[in-house]
Amino acid sequence: MAQAEVVTVMNGASGEKIAVTINSLVIAGIGALALAAVVMAGCWAYRCIVGVWLAPVRRTAARVLLKTQREYEVTRSGLRCGNSVTGAIAEVLLDSEPGVFYASEEACPAYDYFITFEFDGGRQEFAVKEDLYASVHEGDEGLLVYKGDALKHFIPGATRVEEIAPPRPRS
Repeated sequence: MAQAEVVTVMNGASGEKIAVTINSLVIAGIGALALAAVVMAGCWAYRCIVGVWLAPVRRTAARVLLKTQREYEVTRSGLRCGNSVTGAIAEVLLDSEPGVFYASEEACPAYDYFITFEFDGGRQEFAVKEDLYASVHEGDEGLLVYKGDALKHFIPGATRVEEIAPPRPRS
């Protein structure tokens, strides 16, 4: 069995030397990383359980205060931006013009959409899908339905639950 390497460390306060094995330092580092991962997972689980799952569904009259769009880049290896896999393969098989299909990685823009609503004297920003983002305008008023920090619905023009038409029965 190989002997562990010993490192001598000076204790700053008393000036005495302390022998520490490299193995114990590695184990302590791994333990600290594992503890950090457990704490982060616990915070995420708490936010999900308390912030969304256990939060009550709230309905309130609201006004669209601000729409924001944040851009980020997505790299699609071997695909042209905006093309599906089958489209890229078809371009290669059909021997389309040179340079249409890129074999290297290319960064494509992508967007996250957010709407800030004003209601009950406060404001809250929600992440929304592109279709809702496109369909509402700043200043629109309507009924906001949300649960915690998750937007469920925004119904422009409605201010009370009673104003929403009931779903038609399927025939």
